[in-house]
Amino acid sequence: MNNLDQNNNLQKIIPILTDDNYSEWKIQMIICLKQKRLYQYCVKECIPGDSETQTPTVEAKVVDANEEACRTITNFMDSRTFSAIVTSEEITQNNYQLWKKVNELFASSSFNSKARIWSKFQRITYKDNLKEFIENTSKCLRNIALVGIAIEDEILSFLILTKLTDEFHSLIEKVTFNSETQGNPNAILNALHKASLKEEALSMESTKTIALNKESFS
Repeated sequence: MNNLDQNNNLQKIIPILTDDNYSEWKIQMIICLKQKRLYQYCVKECIPGDSETQTPTVEAKVVDANEEACRTITNFMDSRTFSAIVTSEEITQNNYQLWKKVNELFASSSFNSKARIWSKFQRITYKDNLKEFIENTSKCLRNIALVGIAIEDEILSFLILTKLTDEFHSLIEKVTFNSETQGNPNAILNALHKASLKEEALSMESTKTIALNKESFS
C-alpha cells in the first residue's frame, strides 16, 4: 500500500478531533500511531541529541519520527483545536509535548475541562432526530466519565429524560418503572435506541405499503 492509499484509509477511520469526539479520536489515533511505530514517541520524551548514546543515525530517526507523529496527529484536528494546542513551532518538533497537551486539554480533570464537557451536555436537545440525540448524549456521557465529573447516575438519568419531548411520554414512564433502567443513563439510551429501531422499521413498512398500494392502482 502506497502512502496515498494509506492516508486515504486513515481519513476514513480516524475522525477529525473536535470538542465532541476526543475518546473515539484517541482510540483510533493510538491504533494508527502504534501501526506506524510512533506511539513510543507520545508516551516517552525523546529529544534528538539528548543522549550521548545517540548516534547520528539514531538522532536522524528520532527527528523523522517526531515530525511524522506530529504531522499525523495535527492532520486530524479541526482548526479551533489546532490553534488551542499548537501555540509554538517548538511543539511541532516534540511529539511527547504535543500528545501531552492534547490530553491536558481534553482529558484532564481540571475545572475548565469539566465545565466545557458539562456545558456541552447541558446544551443537548432533542430535535426530531432520535438517533442523533442518542449519539450526542452517549458521547457526552463518555466524556463526563473521562474527566471525572462527580455526578450520580440517577441525576444524569433524570436530565436525559427531561430533554425528551412529550411524544416520548409512554417510553419515559416505561423506563422509570423498569428496575433495569432506573437510574442507569446508558440503559435509558439503550431503550431509546430500541425505540428508534422500531420507529425506523414501522416507517419502512409504511413506505413499502404505500408503494404497493400505488402499484395496485396503476
